[in-house]
Amino acid sequence: MAARRPHGTPDCSGLLAAALETRHGLREDRPPTESDPSHGQCPDLDEAIRLRREALRVDEPDSPDRALHHARLAIALRRRADHRAGSRGAEPVAADLDEAVEHGEAAAELLDGEHGDRPAVLANLGAALQSRFGLTGDPADIDRAVCHGHAALCAMGEDHPELLKCRQLLADVLHGRGVREGRVEDLDEAVAMGRSTVDAARAQSSGEAVGLLPTLLSDLGECLRARSELTGSRADLNEAIALGRRAVAATARDGAAWPLTVSRLSVALYRRAKTGTPGDLTEAIMMTRAVLASAPATSPLRAGGRSNLSLMLWARYEDTRDLADLDEAIDLVRAALGELTADDDLAAVALCASNLGAVLRLRHEATGDTGSLDEAITLARQAVQGVAPGHPDRLKVLYGLGVALRSRAERNDCAQDRMEAARVLAEAADAPAAAAAPAIRAARMAASLLIRPTDTDPASWERAAHLLEAAVRRLPTVAPRRLGRRDQQTSLASLAGLAADAAALALNAPGAPSQQAAARALQLLEQGRGILIGQALDTRSNLTELKARHTELARQFETLRDELDAIDDTDGLALPPRPGTGGSPDFALAPAPHDRRARIATALDETVARIRELPGHEAFLLPPDADALARQAVEGPIVHINVSGYRSDAILVTKDGIHSLALPGLTVPTVMEQADAFYTALSDAHDDSLDPLRRITAQRAVRTVLEWLWDEAAGPVLDELGLAPRHKGGPLPRMWWILGGPLSLLPVHAAGRPTGPPEECSRHTVMDRVISSYTPTVRALAHSRERAATPAATDRALIVAMPTTPDHGPLVFAESEAERVRLHYPDSRLLIRRDGTSAGGEHSPVKRHVMDELPQCAVAHFACHGQSDPLNPSSDRLLLEDHRTAPLTVAELARHRLGKARLAYLSACGTAWSPAAGLTDESIHLASAFQLAGFPHVIGTLWDVWDEDAPDIADAVHRSMTSGHGGLRTDSSAQALHAAVRAARDRNPRTPTRWACHVHYGA
Repeated sequence: MAARRPHGTPDCSGLLAAALETRHGLREDRPPTESDPSHGQCPDLDEAIRLRREALRVDEPDSPDRALHHARLAIALRRRADHRAGSRGAEPVAADLDEAVEHGEAAAELLDGEHGDRPAVLANLGAALQSRFGLTGDPADIDRAVCHGHAALCAMGEDHPELLKCRQLLADVLHGRGVREGRVEDLDEAVAMGRSTVDAARAQSSGEAVGLLPTLLSDLGECLRARSELTGSRADLNEAIALGRRAVAATARDGAAWPLTVSRLSVALYRRAKTGTPGDLTEAIMMTRAVLASAPATSPLRAGGRSNLSLMLWARYEDTRDLADLDEAIDLVRAALGELTADDDLAAVALCASNLGAVLRLRHEATGDTGSLDEAITLARQAVQGVAPGHPDRLKVLYGLGVALRSRAERNDCAQDRMEAARVLAEAADAPAAAAAPAIRAARMAASLLIRPTDTDPASWERAAHLLEAAVRRLPTVAPRRLGRRDQQTSLASLAGLAADAAALALNAPGAPSQQAAARALQLLEQGRGILIGQALDTRSNLTELKARHTELARQFETLRDELDAIDDTDGLALPPRPGTGGSPDFALAPAPHDRRARIATALDETVARIRELPGHEAFLLPPDADALARQAVEGPIVHINVSGYRSDAILVTKDGIHSLALPGLTVPTVMEQADAFYTALSDAHDDSLDPLRRITAQRAVRTVLEWLWDEAAGPVLDELGLAPRHKGGPLPRMWWILGGPLSLLPVHAAGRPTGPPEECSRHTVMDRVISSYTPTVRALAHSRERAATPAATDRALIVAMPTTPDHGPLVFAESEAERVRLHYPDSRLLIRRDGTSAGGEHSPVKRHVMDELPQCAVAHFACHGQSDPLNPSSDRLLLEDHRTAPLTVAELARHRLGKARLAYLSACGTAWSPAAGLTDESIHLASAFQLAGFPHVIGTLWDVWDEDAPDIADAVHRSMTSGHGGLRTDSSAQALHAAVRAARDRNPRTPTRWACHVHYGA
């Protein structure tokens, strides 16, 4: 039996162990090579661990060094575990990690809270727990790792020598838990910790910290990429790539860290390539090939690199349809799967099998090879077996199996495969998922498989309806407030039509009374459409009652709301410069604006949750129930026309309740065909270069679409509502239209046959039966009415005219229109640009002057060009004098709250429509932006205004609202516009493009 080492005796074993560990570290810093006989082994660490175990065995139980012996042995064991995990064919690492945790805990227990070494011991214990979590997936380990990391950091002073490493370890642990459990708050903290660590390292001019900087930059980039995948933030992804480039540039190509640093950058580039950024995919493939070429056969980077490269080639195949890419992708992922062993994470093996199954399915679709599809299904089943329920990757493998089964079901018309695919995809939709979008896609696919045109099984319809209803409830989480508008739009566009399908299935689900089904459908449409408008309305809610009872919470809500509104939505979207192309070398290291947005949005969500805990405020900012929606029909019916591939209906909201009317003629293909025909004819009708006969033919084509719209939609709706022609005159009733999808591009208010005898016209046109208004949602209408109910504080008008516009053609009648409108408002401000020159000074029509005036005005009238952006409707703009440098956009307008606003008249082109693909349900256009800014009434246009007609219509509307002794009456703006447009129609009934473009939005 060995003798105990007396106190005060030099620890020769410990000194030798430290030297061996240092030599191991120096060897580890060199890149491994195939010819190195020690590759995959760690003899220095093995000997150091033996020595440290021996030191513990011979140490006195009460030795003051005993805790440090435990701690150093724990570090050595963890290093060996990491080394073994990083070498193919090495020994299992579980035993080393278990022992590392045991010794780390022993060290922490022996050191009291004031001991200077305790923080570092806790940090290293957290790192060992994290490594074991990566092996076992036990959530208790990662939770303890985070707890120990926080405790270590709290115990360290700013001058602690281990502070940098502790921050790095804690950021790594938070990153691991954030990815594993889908906790964006962990990733937020990891990013903040990473930034502070980089800043601290950069502040040191020499030493270990400077050498660590490339790794810290790469780690921070990886945290940002993970957060981007969870939230959809392109700003995060752009910054991750910028940091990755700097890390690669600062890392020696012959260094051990180079392959991992480059691999991380290549994955980030691949992710961004999926958003359409040119060149990223090619660069990612080139980088990944370089990593694979430099990695020895036993390196774990080979399996991961091959798997990553297969995904990249898969992506390129989907763009080019080059079978050579697909075949190489199959070979690569098959080789990667063969390199994985029983010692690897089961979920990683399962994902690799799932990816192989996916590319084999693609080969079947490209070549018809049935063997590839059968193998794909076999692999997908194995993948599902390898990922336990509750694991975040389970959704991915279930989705892969469901898609493969669907392919075989369609090929063989096999009901068994179809129903199994539906079951698997439904399970995927219900699986815990970090991001909602994949679960929503699984639910939509499952619903489509459950229902077939000949399927009469009520259980299938009900199950499909429940799947899509749950998906709609999750839809707002796809576009959280923490994202900028463009990222929100991208996320929502990828799931376009979900609410329409959910509402259609709700109407078709068996068992429920028809009125109850209609109410359910309406609520789904309200929840799943106009999501961005709904978020804006949330921050404009009436807080009077909350302020009276809970002043501090109301103040906190308002402060956070105002801070969120003040953030520029373009922050972080521009691509940073590459190294060597200019720009500040430290631009990516400062706290980013998108971090601030995320932090404020999180605080706002937490404040809303606290408000909902208060008695009487449980429904604060929640969607209104069916009764609340029905109450909005007090001034006239609200008609929500829903077009879906399952069925199409009008949901009618009246003072008597909510019910529906089937509209079988409104199929999705037919509506799209009519919309295409309409806008093709519209373009021809406005083209002065065409011969008159062709333009006359175009007007006839427009009228044909309006007649179809009457026959299939507007006519049946008005008949169902009992809104018959009025032969004895008198005021017409009002009604509100809510349209989604491609139908929102068509002028339902102008539907009918206005060219026959007067008595015939009155029977077959919308304009002769009702006064039409539009609203994005019922909730938006309620908001407009609440704003309209407050007394007007002023009759002041702002009039903006741009007869000439930089880079655009002249508007010959814009000045005349402005002068005629001005006559109706004694208290008015005119901003105008005449004859290619500005009025100058405070009268120039520039954005700053417009935004200064709007808060003081009840009426705003714009006679200018409008411009739509089909890729980013939040960039739709009114073209003022400085539109090239300071555009007045939808995003800019929607951030404001104008207390005196009453009517915005937008006599510009296309201010009330948005053709952006996938975003028609969101109603993102200038008219809705003015609504959000506070105007309860907005007059806009669906297409280009006929310049010569605009002054007459505008003059008639403003005269109607200002004549008489009652002062300004903007609450009659819908009636005034209706009268002016109907008069224009009666003058030119055969040219509807001249008068049908004007629409009223709001109360």
